[in-house]
Amino acid sequence: MKQLGSLAVLVGLFAGFAQGALIANWGAAGVVTISDTSGDQNGGGLAADILSVKFVTQGNTNYFLMTLAAAPSPTSFSEAYILNLDYTSGGANAAGSDYIANGLTGIDTLIDAHYSLNNLLGRDYHDYIGGANPQFNTQNQSALGILYNTDASGTQLEWAVPGGVLPNGVMTVFGSTINPAINRKVTHDVTIGLTITIVPEPSSIALWVMGAAALGLRRRRA
Repeated sequence: MKQLGSLAVLVGLFAGFAQGALIANWGAAGVVTISDTSGDQNGGGLAADILSVKFVTQGNTNYFLMTLAAAPSPTSFSEAYILNLDYTSGGANAAGSDYIANGLTGIDTLIDAHYSLNNLLGRDYHDYIGGANPQFNTQNQSALGILYNTDASGTQLEWAVPGGVLPNGVMTVFGSTINPAINRKVTHDVTIGLTITIVPEPSSIALWVMGAAALGLRRRRA
């Protein structure tokens, strides 16, 4: 009876992943998309198969959307669904971290969502810090103001990252689904890179303009 109760809770938690409407307006202008081949995952089932990764900036928030071929379930899921960000020289590769998919190199930041029997909806934010394993620190997404959401079908995973969390400038995003608990790591699927640009948050722009104006005024007086 206890096992049946645990199973009911487990099924309920997985059903709870489908939260309703997405936060961003994914039909608006400015959305960039990289599509992935359906059925190209190496194990893990359709719930490990990434169909696309999208990005858009709206207001003071940067949104990411990962679409899967099927919703994660207790019988078909990847232990980690990850956004891999590369924006500077250096970074880690698969040999340096269990959370980087095979084939990826120079990864600076990881934004993930965990679906496993031990960690049913853990969400972390990792920055590369170098050195021996682990080469990333761990921060709670909610503590950084990052919101995680799924659509009603459970196939679309959405992250809303406030301005100022990610560095400004051009970066490359790779989507990946992996299971680091099996033989250290099993890579299910990896997308090709999506090029995006993080723009400064409005307050940062205002401070920059004020600083430039003050510098110009100082030069005139000199």
